[in-house]
Amino acid sequence: MATKAGQSLKNVWRHCDANMLGVAAAAILLSYSFSFAPPTVVVKSAPSMLGSATVGMSAAVDENPFNTLAQQLVNKERELQARESVLDQREYVLDAREAPMAFYSLILGLAVCLLVLFNFYFDWRRSRRAVSSPFVVDARRA
Repeated sequence: MATKAGQSLKNVWRHCDANMLGVAAAAILLSYSFSFAPPTVVVKSAPSMLGSATVGMSAAVDENPFNTLAQQLVNKERELQARESVLDQREYVLDAREAPMAFYSLILGLAVCLLVLFNFYFDWRRSRRAVSSPFVVDARRA
């Protein structure tokens, strides 16, 4: 039993040694890197270092029907967008003119619905009166 405890302690110690070794190596590397420049300088100069790390390249080709086609498409797209904005403005004006008509249509629809409901109510009331009073004579049946 003492050997099992000793082996598990050795395994724990090996695991701790590996972790400690990694932490120690990281600390040594950080202290070595900060010996060249303090952390504040590194943080302040990071954007300029990243900005200067770009690579630029340019190329030019003489104009021909194939490479001007893209520009023609862009111009056509701009023209279509201008036409679309004019159409949107026209539709907005037409919608503003049709707004009162939509309101009048809504009012008229509600009035018709109300009249239909009154008709059902009056039919129900008339049928109830006819059942409750047996002495009422309906001239339409004669």
